[in-house]
Amino acid sequence: MADVKLDPAESFADFKFYEYESFPQRDVRVANLSCWDDKLKCVGYEGGAGIGFEFRRGQNKPKTEWINANTLRVYASAGKLAGVKRGNKYRMQHNYYEMGGLLLNNNEHTTLRNVNIFSCPGQAIVFRGAQKYTYLKKVSVDVPEGVARRPLSSTADHLIFSQSAGFVKLEDCDFGFGCDDCINMHDNSLFMCAYSEKSLRTRNNRNENLYRPGETLELRYGDYSPTGVVAKVVEVRVLDAKKKILEVEFDRKLPEEKFGGFILFNTKYGTRNVIVRNCYFHQNRARGVLILAKDVTIENCRFYHNEMGAIKIETGYTYTSWCEGYGVKNVLIRNNTFDTSNPLGVKNGGKERDVYISIYMRSDPSNSFTDYPIISDILFEGNTFKDSFGLIAYAANANNLSFIKNTFVNPTPRKNALAYRGSFQLLNCKNVVIADNVWVDSPNLSEVGVFVSPSEKDEVSLSNNKIVTK
Repeated sequence: MADVKLDPAESFADFKFYEYESFPQRDVRVANLSCWDDKLKCVGYEGGAGIGFEFRRGQNKPKTEWINANTLRVYASAGKLAGVKRGNKYRMQHNYYEMGGLLLNNNEHTTLRNVNIFSCPGQAIVFRGAQKYTYLKKVSVDVPEGVARRPLSSTADHLIFSQSAGFVKLEDCDFGFGCDDCINMHDNSLFMCAYSEKSLRTRNNRNENLYRPGETLELRYGDYSPTGVVAKVVEVRVLDAKKKILEVEFDRKLPEEKFGGFILFNTKYGTRNVIVRNCYFHQNRARGVLILAKDVTIENCRFYHNEMGAIKIETGYTYTSWCEGYGVKNVLIRNNTFDTSNPLGVKNGGKERDVYISIYMRSDPSNSFTDYPIISDILFEGNTFKDSFGLIAYAANANNLSFIKNTFVNPTPRKNALAYRGSFQLLNCKNVVIADNVWVDSPNLSEVGVFVSPSEKDEVSLSNNKIVTK
């Protein structure tokens, strides 16, 4: 960062490409900026921040101009540039969601073995359609060793399940230095409102391929509880072309709307039966692994310096953008190491965390609650959490959640010493067990505990947890 001016009338930041005397590409797209840790040579550090611009080509494009051969001036609001400081270094992405690398679409019994992806504009590996029975062995999405000026691998997710039929195994894979999540496993869902006795009204045309005539959809109420109805699409009509609102007609009478509308799952898909073993997820923008799936095992893996947190378990829908996940059930996270998670300090409920477990409804994020157990049966066992910045886990709207025989070690002091470091936050959770865990005593811990409202304390069982001196 060469200079910054914060002024309501005109604000800008000057970014100097310090490795070049003259930057060779003059028509530069500024997709995203991530704060750069020059010591670790990766993004994310305590107190840092990123700045998003043209994630999708042509959208939210900032005004720019070259003020000399290697310095680009980027104009933005004072609020957007508030965290920018002169002398800070950033990784500027010139791409984000672009072509992608490998697309696995509607295949069965597919193996990728000994595959290295060193550079990719977009998501490196994409599962789409009813992709089923997939095995990745020693697959790497990472920067090549010994190559200068290579600050990233993929410009978006390393591996994303945008839709699948499940049954996936990953072993000995290495995902690092990408610009989004290492793994994002989910299925796209839909949100619609009642329109007639047999039809629903969309809020936009997002995920239109999921409700073409002939597709079969399961209807859930707006709180994720089942309606008991599975119906086939017979016709799709345009109601408002300008706003891209459609009418979707089904082959039977639909139930009465509850909780603001219906969430719909295409029965052709369902990401489940996923095993991730002996893998390394590291030094990336965003999270290590997102789990929006059922019957998932993550074991003997290493998570290091995942900028926005190590594990995110969720399901949710919004009115305007994404609707993702058919629910989370039967997840085992065992014998993994989590090291320096969430250096960017992303918060939920006002607290930083390594692990996030919750739902979102109507908007993302949200503080919505549901009594239906759409997220349930999750066990963290035998893991080591090292150098957390804040909470071990923030969990809301989860049922049958257990943390058993985990070890928490915090030898490194933080610039922003948080009293709740190494603790848990629980909201609207049922049947929670926290047992046989060990905290290694450290001057960096002060008020370790479990934060829960008095009305919900009977839902939490605590036993045989201890602080030990080493």
